[in-house]
Amino acid sequence: MRLSPKNVISLILLVAIAVVLAISFLPLGGEPKLDLKIRYKRQIISAAYKVYGRPELKFWVAKTVIKNVGEVPIRNVEVSYSIEGFTDWSTPVKYDEIPPGGALVDLYYPMLPSKVATLTSPVPAKLHVKISYDKWGKRETIVETKDIEVLGVHDMVFSSIPPEEALPTFEDRFSNAPLLAAWVTPGDPVVREFSDLGNKLAGGAGAALSDREAFKTMEGVWKALLKIGMSYKTEPEGYWTGKFAEYIKFPRDTILDGQGTCIDLTLMYASLLSAQGLVHTYIVLVPGHAFPIVRLPESGAMIPVETTTLNSGASLREAIQTAVYNWQNRFSKGPYLIVDVYSWQASGVTPPELPSLPPDILERKGIKQKLEGYIKLIGGELKSYSNGLFSIKVPSSWKSDSGTDEEGTYQSWFTDDEGIILYTSWTPFQGSLSDYVTYIESLYPEITRVNLQQGQFGSCPYAMASYQWVNEGVPWMSNELYMACRGYGIHVALMAQKTYWDDGTASTVWERVIYTFYPNIAAGG
Repeated sequence: MRLSPKNVISLILLVAIAVVLAISFLPLGGEPKLDLKIRYKRQIISAAYKVYGRPELKFWVAKTVIKNVGEVPIRNVEVSYSIEGFTDWSTPVKYDEIPPGGALVDLYYPMLPSKVATLTSPVPAKLHVKISYDKWGKRETIVETKDIEVLGVHDMVFSSIPPEEALPTFEDRFSNAPLLAAWVTPGDPVVREFSDLGNKLAGGAGAALSDREAFKTMEGVWKALLKIGMSYKTEPEGYWTGKFAEYIKFPRDTILDGQGTCIDLTLMYASLLSAQGLVHTYIVLVPGHAFPIVRLPESGAMIPVETTTLNSGASLREAIQTAVYNWQNRFSKGPYLIVDVYSWQASGVTPPELPSLPPDILERKGIKQKLEGYIKLIGGELKSYSNGLFSIKVPSSWKSDSGTDEEGTYQSWFTDDEGIILYTSWTPFQGSLSDYVTYIESLYPEITRVNLQQGQFGSCPYAMASYQWVNEGVPWMSNELYMACRGYGIHVALMAQKTYWDDGTASTVWERVIYTFYPNIAAGG
């Protein structure tokens, strides 16, 4: 059929009207144009998986930056994310528009499932980022996919800053340091049981009550670690580069294995003390090393401890002295980072759910028997003894005896094998302290004094001395306290076979009881 000129003109007009109408719906200046950049964490730290769902902590998994590089607004933008195999698509975050030259930044804080804490090795995963927006009356959708790893629960990567963005600073190399708080586990049954055994070595101290009690707890836990032979294992070369995922033990594993790296020992000791109420613990990171600091409850004094000295059998005091020396001479000039465990855990950096272990796991490993045997040897819990002149706490499980002898009235306590004896005596005495020491020593001509130091408690002078002798071919040693005050002489002695001094048992008992000695006769004097 041939079109008439009139019909041709009508058709042309209809096409023209359609074109005009279509053009009228186009934004002036052209179509939306966006520039998309996605930053993302290449590894997710499973041990600290709970932090990622807390925006206030700012440990995001992805950061999407959308810039409008066109001449018209980008309208009705929506951004959502998913981690394949671990999370569903997140609820889209909506933005009304991005003006020309403008930009938006969207952060992804995923609520990860607890199953990530069951991973024993890294698992590859896909991070999906979906961006939708309006384009010519229709929805345009872009989906970007990034390869990431969900790490095993023991793996820690010290920095998540890409190398091309990181500054050559200690802080950037260890930007994830606060996440170490997730490895401090005072609520773990293994940690709590071991910590309670350590506190029994301290005589059942109430660590949170005073600085003195806190130190006793620190010492009891330390001695428990020494008794099970806890040792330091050197980190492999390159451990502290901050670039790679490194294996970090949870405190339960360090206890059960009997060894750990400096960071393992640090996290373990902080956990054990936190379980006894010393919750203000800190993890100090310096180049190539880590150690804990404990804040005392009364004074607020910060006590550093060099946990690697467990390897050499050092006492707690020696471990503190080493840590102080290292800080003053090596570390205080920096660089260093200090992780406030209590504050970070209160903010949400909390431990993952760890697998249940048999409730008798410490027994199966022989740890509980070893410590309970030692606790029994040193007397278990302490009980109070007072006679009006003085008070002292004594081993509750030891046998006891009382009566009178050449020193006066006495009360003593001793182990089953009578290899350790705690002896106290008191008698009216009008002479000086020196006279009293001379009098007591004259009763035992077979002993040899090793040293003697004097001091003052209120108005009462006292002396501390140590002795050695041989009884029926067995070497013995003793630490003794003398006090002459207000018409009385008081004598406290811990006597033990030399083998008990050599292995630290006798000195542990002496420290436990002598710190509790209080001369009532000196009160107010």
